[in-house]
Amino acid sequence: MAKKKSKKSSKKKSQKKQKKQQKEEKNELLEVDKELYEIQITDLNGKLKRLNEQCADLQAENVAIKETLAQLDEDRADVIAYLKQILKSKVDEIADLLDKVNALQQTREQENVEFLDKFGNKENQLQKMKEQLTTEINLLNGKLNVLDEFRAQREDLMKQFQIQEEAQKHQEVRHQETLHNIEKGFILKKLYLKKEVEERLIKLSEDFQTMMQSKIDSTTKTAIIENSALRNEMNKIMETCKELIRENTDLKSSDRLLKIKHTSLKEELDESIRKYNRQKQALQASMLENEQLKITISKLDSDSHLKKIQDLNKKLDICKINLKKQITINEELENKVNCWQARENDLNKKLSETTIRLENIEKVIQNAATVIKNAVLLIQTTYRTRSQTIPHQLRHLAADSSLILVIPAATLTATSNNFRQSASCIYRKHSKKLRSIVCQHVVPKRLWHLEATDPNDFEQKA
Repeated sequence: MAKKKSKKSSKKKSQKKQKKQQKEEKNELLEVDKELYEIQITDLNGKLKRLNEQCADLQAENVAIKETLAQLDEDRADVIAYLKQILKSKVDEIADLLDKVNALQQTREQENVEFLDKFGNKENQLQKMKEQLTTEINLLNGKLNVLDEFRAQREDLMKQFQIQEEAQKHQEVRHQETLHNIEKGFILKKLYLKKEVEERLIKLSEDFQTMMQSKIDSTTKTAIIENSALRNEMNKIMETCKELIRENTDLKSSDRLLKIKHTSLKEELDESIRKYNRQKQALQASMLENEQLKITISKLDSDSHLKKIQDLNKKLDICKINLKKQITINEELENKVNCWQARENDLNKKLSETTIRLENIEKVIQNAATVIKNAVLLIQTTYRTRSQTIPHQLRHLAADSSLILVIPAATLTATSNNFRQSASCIYRKHSKKLRSIVCQHVVPKRLWHLEATDPNDFEQKA
């Protein structure tokens, strides 16, 4: 029994030792595993940090790539619109060039037809010229025959003329002798007649002085009346000229203002059109972005992308608001452009009216210049006749009376050449200032029949 108990106790002890050993081994294994797990955890944490950093870098790259893609889409849209515009312009240029080619072909065909017609006409003309020249050659041959006959007759006549000259020389000798005798008697008679002529001249001078004193009074009265009438007429002409000069200056100033307004309106129109084109391009780009956003929304249907969808919806709303604003701005710009175009048309009409008025004024000036020329010519002729008939003392009286305004008083005492120069100078001064027709109510009816337009031409006719 004791042996059995000792055996059992030894077994129990051995079992306990085994259990303790197992526990110790387990504890050792657990510590090793813990160390391994801790090492693995540290490695995994490092990997996590690296992956998070890589994820952040990738997200930043993704954002940058998205921005670059958006910019590329915008640039692509701008390039496509620009290329479309270029294509349209090139198509229009091709159409214009084709039209020009067709027009040139038509003109070439017409020119060919015209040249053929001209060639036929030239051939007919050459044939006619040939016939005319043949007839003229025949006529010239006949004339040559006549000239030969004329030469023969001329030689006969020259012989007769020489015979007559010799006879004439003999007669001249005889006549000189007779003339010498006649001259002696003529000188004696001349001395006798001189005395008689002197006596008669004295009587005639006395009679002429009495007659001239009676005529001078009538001529001075007519000259003064004509001078006063001419003064009134020239005053009226100068008043009308001043009014027309004022109207012309006003029209020129209004024309300049209209031109300045026209240029400013053109510049504003160009600026508004540029703004309209820019906003149109921005609208097209926003429409493309809207379509792209719709496509992205249709793709994003899962629950994980709800936030992105909400953000995109907000962006869509903002884009819609911007689109509405741009549409209203474009409508306002279109209305402004239409208003500017209407104003430009009105200004063009006003410019055309002013140009027509200026042309009419120039015609009026030309007519007035011709009228003044004729008036100056009539004044010149009247005063030329007066300078020949009125004596020197009466011309001094007319100059002192200061009734002549158009022609200076000093010209009355000058000769006819000096008067012509002064009249032409007056015409040059006043012809530039005249700007209206002064026909029936200013110029007398007796001037209408005058045809000369220059004082020199009038003198030549006189």
